[in-house]
Amino acid sequence: GEIDLFKNSKVHEIALFPTKVYLEKDDVIPFSDAAHNYNYRIGLIHFLAKEYEEAQVFDEKYAMWFDEDYRYKFVEAIRDLFWYTPGLTKTQENKAATACHIFKQSQWYINKQEDFCLAVKGGRNNEPHNHNDLGHIVLYSHGKYILDDLGWPEYDSEYFGVNRYQNLCASSAGHSV
Repeated sequence: GEIDLFKNSKVHEIALFPTKVYLEKDDVIPFSDAAHNYNYRIGLIHFLAKEYEEAQVFDEKYAMWFDEDYRYKFVEAIRDLFWYTPGLTKTQENKAATACHIFKQSQWYINKQEDFCLAVKGGRNNEPHNHNDLGHIVLYSHGKYILDDLGWPEYDSEYFGVNRYQNLCASSAGHSV
């Protein structure tokens, strides 16, 4: 009990990341290899919501349940069972849900407002799973991506070979740069 890692500011910021990148329903900011829709781990979100008052609790219908995880991660499923709290909601105002978030190291800017979300990705193109999306912009409003990221392509030998950037998903032509 002498050390509480949840009091560490870096752990606190990591715990709030889902609140900052979820848009509405199961829509998320889809930079690089991220999906447009993500079903969250309900146990983890509930655990973090009890630990941090500003952590958001999402609608349960967008949770990932054990039989929906195609990798069947046993440890995460056990956490879901132990940390899930049926009926857990948060009624207080969530300031992170409508705010401006800046991730300096990854060079992300996220401005979430009531009617829209503007997300900008800076960074560099020499990074793992690069999509040549330096300077990429995502604009989202009322359930629709206005400026969008194509997401990931089918992973095949061509995609990971010398012709990688001929694929629209990886090339700068496939992004709002």
